Amino acid sequence: MELIQNFDNEILYYIMENWRNSVTNVFFVFISTLGNKGFIWIASAVIMLFSKKWRSCGIIMLLSLVVGAVLGSAVIKNVICRPRPFAADPSIILLTELPGGVYSFPSGHSNAAGAAAMVLSLKDRKAGIWAWVFALLMAFSRVFLAVHYPSDVISGLAFGALCAAVVWKLCCERTEHCLERIYERTEKK
Repeated sequence: MELIQNFDNEILYYIMENWRNSVTNVFFVFISTLGNKGFIWIASAVIMLFSKKWRSCGIIMLLSLVVGAVLGSAVIKNVICRPRPFAADPSIILLTELPGGVYSFPSGHSNAAGAAAMVLSLKDRKAGIWAWVFALLMAFSRVFLAVHYPSDVISGLAFGALCAAVVWKLCCERTEHCLERIYERTEKK
């Protein structure tokens, strides 16, 4: 554990000392804010529900976000109980409001970003690439803002992607089959 904590601290302090400035501060606060309460990912999934082509993807994304949030934020965070960087070191200057939860591991923003990016990757390669770019930016923003350690966001991305892959495997065919049956019934009327 000490090795991971040292790795996390090295990266966190390097970023805070060398990458913070008036432009990056505003940019990464904005990116992080889009992920508050999973907003950008939930909004994306809801928009997908209005498209026949993307509807099943939207449903699976919403399910993946719920599974990731329940297991990651409600269970794992409360088992691991890792304090956030600014709680461990009160000299850290926050650039954003205090985050909602007390614990750091895994990152909820990164968990949601990993889940959404994985679902989009499984649906459409090009959309997945853009989703992963944004997910990585969001994960980095959480370290940049010193509300998470690097291992929190790496774990969050991986855990979210794993949750999404499992939900996809278990639900994709069934979801698409159910939607097809609904479409057939509505076309007959």
